[in-house]
Amino acid sequence: MRVGKKLLSYSSCLLIVIFLAAVFLILSPSKQAKADYTTEETVPCQDRFGVCAAQLPTALGCDTDGDGDLDYGPDTEIDTALQKMAEAGIKWVRCKMAWADLQNQDGTWNWGGPENFNPDDIKTHPENFHGYDRVVARAHQYQINILGILGFPPEWAGNEYYPCYCYPKFIPNGANYPNIDAQWKNYVKTVCSRYKSCINTWEVWNEENLMISWAPYPTPSQFVHVLQKTREAFDEIEENPTLVMGGVNGLGFTQTGLWFWFIRWIPIVSQNPADYVNYQFLDGCIDAGALNYVDAVAYHPYTGLYNVSNPNDTPQEETSRLAIASIRSKIESYKPAGKTIGIWNTEFGWGSDDMAKQARYMLRSMINYADTKTQRLDMSLWFTFYDASNEGGVNTGLLDSSFAPKTAYNYYKTFQTVFGESRPFVPSYITATCNQPTGSTDENNRPFEDDHCNVLPNPIDVLEDHYFMQPDGSVVIGVWKTNFLGNPAVPDQLTLTINNTGFSNPVEINPETGVETPLPNVTPTPSGMVISNIAIDNTPKIIKLPKATMPAPTLTSITPSSANINTTVNITNLAGTNFQSGTTVRLERAGTVVDATNV
Repeated sequence: MRVGKKLLSYSSCLLIVIFLAAVFLILSPSKQAKADYTTEETVPCQDRFGVCAAQLPTALGCDTDGDGDLDYGPDTEIDTALQKMAEAGIKWVRCKMAWADLQNQDGTWNWGGPENFNPDDIKTHPENFHGYDRVVARAHQYQINILGILGFPPEWAGNEYYPCYCYPKFIPNGANYPNIDAQWKNYVKTVCSRYKSCINTWEVWNEENLMISWAPYPTPSQFVHVLQKTREAFDEIEENPTLVMGGVNGLGFTQTGLWFWFIRWIPIVSQNPADYVNYQFLDGCIDAGALNYVDAVAYHPYTGLYNVSNPNDTPQEETSRLAIASIRSKIESYKPAGKTIGIWNTEFGWGSDDMAKQARYMLRSMINYADTKTQRLDMSLWFTFYDASNEGGVNTGLLDSSFAPKTAYNYYKTFQTVFGESRPFVPSYITATCNQPTGSTDENNRPFEDDHCNVLPNPIDVLEDHYFMQPDGSVVIGVWKTNFLGNPAVPDQLTLTINNTGFSNPVEINPETGVETPLPNVTPTPSGMVISNIAIDNTPKIIKLPKATMPAPTLTSITPSSANINTTVNITNLAGTNFQSGTTVRLERAGTVVDATNV
């Protein structure tokens, strides 16, 4: 080995003797792992996931006693919900900051707290905090980020208001409401300024491509106008928050033929789709200049919307990845030069009629969205955190209406614990195989179809395998079969071949309990190990490969063993045992590191 080193001045013009015992070899497994990344992810997984809880600030949701003021829900509901979020390791919550709630009478603001908002005051005077102020302060206390939804205008600002739903009936035009732009900007600046110490990311509107959210019909040019006025308001706020375009229902465009729309209102009233859903809404907004004003676009990938002619609510991992790629392609074609535009999934979820299925689908989607194969999905938010009476019977919560945890809550908690601080990567040294690769229908007994609804003649029951590197160099694997259509009498078996000697004692992690169990059937090989006979189906297996404890390196000889200061020397011999790939050298004298180059 020939390593050139320049020794810099240490204390005086003395000869530096490099004692063998003072040369330390530092193992650096992270270097090898980094070399295996095809796309390096810099944000830990736990910071890219959260939950929706729109009902949090107003558990009752409307003026129930007719006094003109919004009636907030119980403080205990807010406290319990946020505490349960913190216990599950949840880092983000999406909730409304409805204009109709906060200013349901022109000139009067209804925050639910003291005139001057200080989130730390809730520690000493919790009795002074209710509604929106309480949500923001408690979330701040638990270090949970809030994605606030701006929208839901009041009746006095032009909304034909339905008190218990807070959905706008229409957005007024300038002729009928000449002051609406100024009023909207005042609402945005007032809310964002009050909560600037706690909230720096805001979403404008919700599912604005549906008539129920934007009447008389969804119009991209009108919505982009609102985005423009919101950006103008943000520019007048010192912190200039992050602006996320409202999440469109489904994907919001059909540019690539990937998605077909579920239009549930049509059979009831009309056969005209334009009355209910704007198919090309996201396309239309981008064409109208939305990317000039937003920092991210958002969508709601409920998989049952992928194909209205043959609804399939399974996670559909590959189609979900293709959808993200399609959005990314559109963004890259239209974004302003030099601007980075994120992609946020601000709603996804499944009901809990079958709790095991809900948990399984959620975990599969979270692992899939966390991986780099999705071409950088910046945020994914589960809808919803808990079931509530004012959500129309929706049972997609991780908790039921009494805050009792469902199976999915425990799965979510395990994901945050196991995958939370990790980053996705693509290892060259791991191969996953199974022994039942094909099937003819999905797990709901529907034919497999391609992205254009053509039935595939020889579909494949896909093995999904995803890899994540933990901070200590351990590897976590999420792996499952998309449908598990093989012979139930002969369970499918997974084999993992690891051609890397840096791991030992692999374990399986129970997604519901988080308990680690040593894996049997581990066969050491000269290049690593083979793990065989792992029973696998459509519920993710979580397998951890702990970083091996390597024996300390021992230096046996180094030439030369001394050098003069301010000179360059060539080390022609560096010998010892237990050296690993990526080993680095640190030079020390009397416990003090010698400043050197080329180390």
